[in-house]
Amino acid sequence: RYSARQIDELRKIIIKSATNLADYFLKIGDKKQLAFIYEFLNDDAVSIEKDEPFLYETLVRTGLKLQDYDNAYALVSVIDKKSEFLPQEMAKSIADVIKSEGYRAWLAKQ
Repeated sequence: RYSARQIDELRKIIIKSATNLADYFLKIGDKKQLAFIYEFLNDDAVSIEKDEPFLYETLVRTGLKLQDYDNAYALVSVIDKKSEFLPQEMAKSIADVIKSEGYRAWLAKQ
């Protein structure tokens, strides 16, 4: 049996590895593998954690690539509310999504 601390450490390692894989599949354009990893990562995306903020940027970029606009834009709105925890590079990336036409269209549907 694992302690709570060990389980948390394993979870962080798994999330980091899956994020790296998603980044790789984004680069090579393999949507089938990307969709599988996206589903896995999206299940865990409920709050921003200081030690893994780039997971969320990866999820947004992946969601947009897979044209899963509702989930990607909903995630952006959650991220935007917690922007003080984000590294500057990620905050800029999210700001770019928020300025997009797609985001405004999504907001209009809400």
